[in-house]
Amino acid sequence: MTTSTEQQQETTTTPDNTLQPHHNHLKPCRNRAHSYRHPNAHTPLGGITCHDENIIKAQRSVIFQLVKQVGKNVLMGRDLLYVTFPIQCCEAESALQRFAHSASYAKFLARAAQVVDDPVERMRWVIAFYIAGMHCTCVFMKPLNPILGETFQAQLDSETWVYVEQSSHHPPVTQVLVTGPGYRYYTWVTYSAHFRYNQIQLVHSGYRVVYFDDGTQIEWNNPWDVFHGVFWGTYRQETLGKIRFQDVKNGVYADITLGNVKHYPSDHFQGTMYRSRKKQHEEEEKGMVGQIKGSWLEYLQIDGDVYWSYALDHEKKAIPRCLDAKYLLPSDSTFREDVLYLEKGDLETAQEKKIGLEEQQRMERKWRIRKTRGGFSFLHPFQKK
Repeated sequence: MTTSTEQQQETTTTPDNTLQPHHNHLKPCRNRAHSYRHPNAHTPLGGITCHDENIIKAQRSVIFQLVKQVGKNVLMGRDLLYVTFPIQCCEAESALQRFAHSASYAKFLARAAQVVDDPVERMRWVIAFYIAGMHCTCVFMKPLNPILGETFQAQLDSETWVYVEQSSHHPPVTQVLVTGPGYRYYTWVTYSAHFRYNQIQLVHSGYRVVYFDDGTQIEWNNPWDVFHGVFWGTYRQETLGKIRFQDVKNGVYADITLGNVKHYPSDHFQGTMYRSRKKQHEEEEKGMVGQIKGSWLEYLQIDGDVYWSYALDHEKKAIPRCLDAKYLLPSDSTFREDVLYLEKGDLETAQEKKIGLEEQQRMERKWRIRKTRGGFSFLHPFQKK
């Protein structure tokens, strides 16, 4: 995760048709430089490091307070997403606002939508979209937990919009929709976080899929995160696991393993693209169509062509721009009072507003549970026990 100095603030605006997309001339380049890593990338261990001592001090002081209050043994077994954290360790934004940044490289999806006659090349651009955006949601100051029914709406360029909604409270479920030229990108994710000695493990479950206008869809799963140095040592975050991209319609697949590249930092990955063909009365044949390597903090290279590099593309990424209030739903994250007071630096009032929202959410959940006894369900499917 990046430190707060790495974050860029969203700009409040009206819907803007002058925000020009930049996907029409995108193409991979064999000669593109990719030697420059993210400035907070950790070498040699890998992952992204927090260098802000104020953030580290604030986070650790809160963790030590929680250990004193509920006990280490109790805390180790609890899902930290259900633990109330004080406002002083939180960023002045909702997690929904941070989720919107995952679409910062949506121009790669627009480029993929243009590749209508080459499903392998289309898959490569979808992989580039995801890999390039991985570092964009990284923060060490914890975003505020979304409230059930909370929404966030933003614009990336004149053709691309982002919609985010919190659709479940227990467990927390966030849904994201990005609409752009020739495609719709949708994801839902639920997550849990647990202490592991001097670490916090954040596990994401859910579904990511791009629907293209020609009927093709490409879907993939989520990796998981580990935060090291929670109590002592270097405070850094790794993203690990295996990701499978699949285009069932065209038989194109890609398998990527994060953090298991010998002699390289843990943010490096490697993988294979292959195409599956099944002829009548014959067994399925799989043929390799690409070798993948890179780092989610540096570059993505497929068969020698660089599809994304931090050095050349970081300054060109799109920043979600908040809309003017008159265009937003009353449930938009930008109207949250705890966020507004936190932005002003009024921690005491922000904490009061945060507690008020959380108590209201608990009361409404109890009301919905009571109403389900009559037969009609007011609960999100993930809330049913």
